[in-house]
Amino acid sequence: MPVIKKTVKILIMANIVLISKNKEYESFLASFNLKVFEAFSSDMFDFEPDIIILDYEIENSKMILMELSNKNSAKEYEIFCLAENENFEECSKYGVKTILKPVNKEFLINEINLSYKNKEKFSVLQKENLELKKNLYQIDTFYNASSKFAGTLDKEKLYEVMFETFERILSFDVACALFKENLEDEKLKFYINSLKKTTDETNSNLIKRLAISAKQEGLNEIKPSKYEVEIIQNVKPSYKNEFYDSTLSNFDTLIAPIIIKDKFEGIIEVFRKNPFTKEDGACFQSIVHQILPPLRSAVLYEEIKNANLELTRLEKIKSEFVSIVSHELRTPLTPINNALNIILSEQGGKIGDVNKNFAQMAKRNVSRLSGIIEDLLDLSRMQTGKFDFQFKKTPIYNSLELAYNTFKNQASAKKIEFSFNADKNLPDVYIDSHRIDQILSNIITNALKFTNENGQISLGAELLTSVEKDKLISPYAKEYKGGFIRIYVKDTGVGIEKEDIPKIFDKFSQIENSLSRNTGGIGLGLTITKHFIDAHLGGIWVDSVKNEGSTFNIVLPVYSESKAFETELNLKIKNASETAYFIIKENGQTPEFYNRLKDENIIKLTKNSKEFINCADDKCITKVFISGLDRKAYDFISLRIDEEINKNNEKHDIVLSKSYYSKV
Repeated sequence: MPVIKKTVKILIMANIVLISKNKEYESFLASFNLKVFEAFSSDMFDFEPDIIILDYEIENSKMILMELSNKNSAKEYEIFCLAENENFEECSKYGVKTILKPVNKEFLINEINLSYKNKEKFSVLQKENLELKKNLYQIDTFYNASSKFAGTLDKEKLYEVMFETFERILSFDVACALFKENLEDEKLKFYINSLKKTTDETNSNLIKRLAISAKQEGLNEIKPSKYEVEIIQNVKPSYKNEFYDSTLSNFDTLIAPIIIKDKFEGIIEVFRKNPFTKEDGACFQSIVHQILPPLRSAVLYEEIKNANLELTRLEKIKSEFVSIVSHELRTPLTPINNALNIILSEQGGKIGDVNKNFAQMAKRNVSRLSGIIEDLLDLSRMQTGKFDFQFKKTPIYNSLELAYNTFKNQASAKKIEFSFNADKNLPDVYIDSHRIDQILSNIITNALKFTNENGQISLGAELLTSVEKDKLISPYAKEYKGGFIRIYVKDTGVGIEKEDIPKIFDKFSQIENSLSRNTGGIGLGLTITKHFIDAHLGGIWVDSVKNEGSTFNIVLPVYSESKAFETELNLKIKNASETAYFIIKENGQTPEFYNRLKDENIIKLTKNSKEFINCADDKCITKVFISGLDRKAYDFISLRIDEEINKNNEKHDIVLSKSYYSKV
C-alpha cells in the first residue's frame, strides 16, 4: 500500500512566544513568527504576541501561568498550555487552552490558525464597536446640542453651544467665526476658540481669511477693514503660555457660511492638524445646519425686542408729551371757566339772552374740553403707574345713588327715562370711591350718548355668588369665586356688533359709524374704566344687540380681609423679575391665625404665588414662594404676616423667615 504523508498547511503568520526548553517545539513552530524564552521575561511583551505557548514542564510554570493570566486582562493574546494529563485540571482553571502531551503537531498548528483568525475577527468587531461608540457619541452630542439650541434665543449662547459641539465632535485645534452684530449693523464680532493662544497678527490674518472666503461665497457685505471688529477669544487654560505660529495655515480646514433671511450673518472655519475625514465634514455641516433655525429665531427675537424697546421709548415720550400738553391746556381753561361763571351769574353786569346763550355754549365746550384733558391725564397716569388709589371698606350703594342723582337731569333733558334699582343693604366692598364714581360716570355718559330720545337707561346692582369668567373682557383676577356685587347699566341705544365689543376698551377706539362720529369723544373713557376695574380685582362684560341696546356689567368682590390684602398688594407689584420666599413655622398647637391663613389665605390669593403646606403632629409649616414682587410689595406682605403673628404669639412659639431676591 502507498504511504500517505500528512502535511500541515500554515495559513497565517501569528506572532508566537514559546516558553520552553524543548527544541522539538521550537523546530516545528519555526514557520511562524516565533520568539523563544526559557523562562518568564517582561521582554516577551515588546514582541506584541498573538499567542503565548507555555510548556508546563519548565520550572515555576504555575507562577508563570498566573503572571501571564494577570497581565492578559485586556485579552490581547491567547495562552496555550502544553501539559500532562495530571496537570490538565490545574491549567484549565486559569481559563487557558490546554493541549495534552504528547503534542499532536497538526492539531496544535490548526488551533493556532483558528485562534489567530478568531483574534482577527475580534479585532474587526472591536473596531466596529469603537465606530459604533463614536457614532452613538456623535448622536448624543447632536441631541444635546439640539436641546441647547432649542432652549435659548440668545445669539451669544448659540455660538457658545456651537463651538462646544465642534470641540466635542471634531477635536479641533482652532475654531473661528466672523459674525455681524446684527443684520443691519456694520459692527462685526470675531470669535476664536483654540487650544493655544493666537497673536494679534494671527487674529488679523484669520479675519481677513474669513472675509475673503465670504466674498468667494458671494457675500459681498463683509468688509473688515471698514467695519469695527470686536475680538472674543477663548483659550484652553493648560495652553495659556503657548502660541500658534504661521504653520496654522497648513492645517486642514472646514468652512461654512451662515445666511439668515437671505443676508450674511457670519462665516465659520475650523482648523485641525490631523486631516478631517468625510465623516468629520458631514458632522460639521450637520452642526451648521442645526444652528440655523434657532439662530433665525434669535435674530427675529432680537429684532422684535429692539422694536419693542423702541416702541416703549416712543410710548414714554408720547405719554410725557400728552401729560405736558394736557397740563398746559388745563392751565388757561381754569380762568376761562371762572370768567364764564362770572358772566353767567351777571356779577359783572346784566347780559342779554343772546349773549347768555353764547356764554352757556362756551361753558359747555370748556367742560367738554376739560373732560378730554382729564382723560388724557388719566391715561398718562395709567401708563406710568402713578394713579393714587385710596381703598376703603365702603357701601356700594352710596356711589350708585350719587351716579343716579348726577345724571338724572341730563337724561330728563334728552327725554330719556332713567331708572335706579339697588338694595341699600348690599354688602360692603373694598374700593376707591372716587375711581368708582369715574367708572360709573364713563359708562352712564356713554349710555346717554348712544341712546336716542324716548329711550330708556337703567342703573342697578345685585349680589352674585359666582362669575362666569368666560364672559369677561380680558379677565384680570385669577379666580372669580365667592361673593360679588354686579353693577349694571342697561340702555336701549344703538348697540354694538359682537365682534366689536372687545375693541371698545382699546385706547382711542371708537366703533366706526355715523353716530359715534357725531357724538365725538377721543375713545379713552372705557380704557380708563377697564384699568380702574382691574385695580379693584373686578371684571367687566358687555351684552349687546345691534340697534336694540347694550348692558355693561361690572363685578366687584365683596369685602373680606383676604380681598383687601390682595387688592393692596396688587398695586405694589410692578417688577416681574423679583421674588420673595416666606416660611411660617409653628412649634406648638395650630394657632388661630394659621387656620385663617390656610382657609382665607391672604398669601395664596396674591398673584404668581405657589404654596406648600405640611401639617403633622400639630406642627405646621407654610412655605410661600411668590414671584413678581417689588420691594414695596415684599415689605407689605412681611408687615401683614408679622401683624397676624403678633396677635397670637403670647401662647405659641412662631417663627417667620423671609428672603428677598432681585435679579441683576
